[in-house]
Amino acid sequence: MIYIDTSAFVKRYHIEAGSEKVNNIFREGMNGKRTIYISYWVISETINAIDKHRNRKEFTEDELKKILGAIFYDIHTGIKRGFLIVSEMTPEILRASWDYIINEHLSAGDALHLATALYHGCTDFMASDKRLLKVASKMGLNTINPED
Repeated sequence: MIYIDTSAFVKRYHIEAGSEKVNNIFREGMNGKRTIYISYWVISETINAIDKHRNRKEFTEDELKKILGAIFYDIHTGIKRGFLIVSEMTPEILRASWDYIINEHLSAGDALHLATALYHGCTDFMASDKRLLKVASKMGLNTINPED
């Protein structure tokens, strides 16, 4: 089971370093070889990141609509086929994230990603944020940086 944080997930929809590794994880999921976890927070942050790219004129309004359609298609298909699980932000996960904010000095968003992965018993954690990966490794997760 792998948790994919926003810094990695967005690479599926915006071609950049690491996109191919993220796409490979999704192919493994589609082929029944991997269960992928994300959170609703990942979806919000991904939409925000894509909107920033649009605001920088990296793509048009029509391209934005196509990308958003692809995001929601992947989520719907992944849930329906059973390889993608989208986690709610439960009070337990939110409370657990506070420890990572205080003790590991993570941002609230990064702490939510880590707490979500640990709450669901994920073994693997994919992110492009080296600081977050270091803390995830410290917490016993196998870390994967798609940019490596």
